Amino acid sequence: MPRIKGSQLSCTLVGSLSVLINLQDTAVLLHGTTGCAHYGMKFCQQMIIRAEEMVPGYQLPPVHFGTTALSENELIFGGEDRLCEKITEMLDAYPELPLFVTPSCIVEVIGDDVQGVCERMSRETGRTVIYFNMGGFLKGDHFQGVNTTYFDLIDHFLTPPAHVDRQAVNLVAERGLMPAAEIDFFEVRRLLAKLGLSINTRFVRHLPFADLGRVTTAALNLPSVSNQSMAVCQRLNERFEMPFLREGFPSGFNDTHHWLAAIRESLSLDVNIERLMQAEWDFFHSEIDRLGNPFKGLKVIINAVPIHMGWLTEFLEAVGADLMQINILDTGYFQTDFIDDPGTLPCPVNARMRFEDVLANNLDAHADMILQCSVHYSPMPNHQPGLLIREVPVVPPVGPRGLLNLFVNWSQWIRSNKVEGWRNEPIEHLF
Repeated sequence: MPRIKGSQLSCTLVGSLSVLINLQDTAVLLHGTTGCAHYGMKFCQQMIIRAEEMVPGYQLPPVHFGTTALSENELIFGGEDRLCEKITEMLDAYPELPLFVTPSCIVEVIGDDVQGVCERMSRETGRTVIYFNMGGFLKGDHFQGVNTTYFDLIDHFLTPPAHVDRQAVNLVAERGLMPAAEIDFFEVRRLLAKLGLSINTRFVRHLPFADLGRVTTAALNLPSVSNQSMAVCQRLNERFEMPFLREGFPSGFNDTHHWLAAIRESLSLDVNIERLMQAEWDFFHSEIDRLGNPFKGLKVIINAVPIHMGWLTEFLEAVGADLMQINILDTGYFQTDFIDDPGTLPCPVNARMRFEDVLANNLDAHADMILQCSVHYSPMPNHQPGLLIREVPVVPPVGPRGLLNLFVNWSQWIRSNKVEGWRNEPIEHLF
């Protein structure tokens, strides 16, 4: 079945839940069917399980979640009465918590006045009952759900600050379900500490509801992803004149240098960025020498979709690999909302290649290793007999230590007995 552009990233409901389950000390009520509730929470739950695998012992706080579980009768005659009953039940179950109500597609179709019900129940009970303007696929995709939820939090709960802490920054709209988000956070916190800065809040990852008001006291907002988190930073700027960076978390040495310099300029800090980055570069090379460098002299090919890959070519250069060429697949083979100009790259680039031509090139080039984008973004098979294939992370690792972590992981994989003798297997039968 053809996919609607953006729908492969899930609907606004899942985007909203990915934000709200990260905000602590709240309760969430999904107004819709049990199927929507199951899909939304199972999606989030599976990502939480992956997070525990990435960071052992890591857990999100317990989610206080409920659903109206609309029946056929309510879908025909309206579900507002059921919504009132469930709101009362949730308020009794969680007497100290605010309640956030988010509707699914079917609620928009049948025309329930969810906002009106929430406002009336809030007046009658004296409790905080907030309507979040979702509506499943009828209101957009995952990232529209994320942004709309952040906008509602900003509009409902944030106020102008009494003071601003010039040494504190906010991390804004971190990927709520990304398994590596905590690893990236540790690296960002480490880099900021070198500038003498602390993290005011993570808006809203692991943020207690009572601390929402602190968001506006930061001197600068740092979006986690430039093309997805920027709208939230712009909303904060429009409402409270909070400055923000135009770049997301950095990947590699060049990005980190630029990112730190931009923060220094924004906050008028007296820090020698060049000296700081030279220390990072020296540490990286001392570590790969100490651990042993299996990449040195390795002939590498990258098979990619047209996305930014400067961090990857920088990594290969830093470890002494020989980048032979980059093959960019024609965009007709896949669907994604994030097509970027790959920019100037330090090797021959074959653009708009057919899937069959890339496979043939893999056979003829006699590379030692092939790096390629995730199967979520391209149709290239991960296992091609006779070739050493490694999948490139969908989200680039953050900062210099992110590249070092990548080096360690890939080095262990290259040295594994499972990949020895990989050149002995035939590949011709693929064609």
